[in-house]
Amino acid sequence: MSRIVFNADDYGLTAGVSRGILEASEGVVQSTTVMANLVSESDLQNLMATPMTAGIHLNLSLGKPLSDNYPAQLLDAEGRFRKDLALREENWRDAEFRRAAALEWTAQFELLKRRNLEISHIDSHHHTHMLGPLFPMALEMATSFGLPLRCRSEYRVLAEPAGVAGPEVFLEGYFGAGNISRERLLEMLEVFRGREVEVMCHPGCVDQDLRVISSYVEERGTELKVLADPGLRSELESAGWTVSGYTLQQPSSA
Repeated sequence: MSRIVFNADDYGLTAGVSRGILEASEGVVQSTTVMANLVSESDLQNLMATPMTAGIHLNLSLGKPLSDNYPAQLLDAEGRFRKDLALREENWRDAEFRRAAALEWTAQFELLKRRNLEISHIDSHHHTHMLGPLFPMALEMATSFGLPLRCRSEYRVLAEPAGVAGPEVFLEGYFGAGNISRERLLEMLEVFRGREVEVMCHPGCVDQDLRVISSYVEERGTELKVLADPGLRSELESAGWTVSGYTLQQPSSA
């Protein structure tokens, strides 16, 4: 069966991004992942009023930590995560930093649970959970909570023996100005017919807050136009795809 999950990353990044993700659910986007340390209460309530599946977008690279005593070496003068350090894989070889990351991820997870979000799966901002030293912690979290975990192929071979579900194919190429047209999307998907695919996407309505904190701005509006079109869903379904939220089955090796 050709099955596809369009997951909109970054819910809660700004009000405009959250609004755009909800608009995209009128088309093919039936799943999103929430930035616990940034999402507003109103945006979270709006999300929970929809049938979309909602996971957690673990975050070590934007905004302020929720946990206490996060290492000051990884923060700027205003107490915000430093993206440059968060994406530097060698930093996470430090056991103290890894413990701090684990505590922060736990704090983010617990905040969403306290706010009554039914968490469907796990991924992360800037793919930090797929940095080598951090992946075992993400895998342990997925195992502990029985949740699917986004993985590239080299990590999927580690997740499946642990009984952690996830899409057979993780498509991260639907990103950037040259790759976000309807035609390019259909071209990318053609080679994956008959498989289970997650498409990472970033639809959103552009607002001033987004312009301040992100380098991926106008492209979100373009993605929204493509993904919110009900005709795209009809075209995919006519081609044999089942469009769904993040309700993936456990791997056969579990």
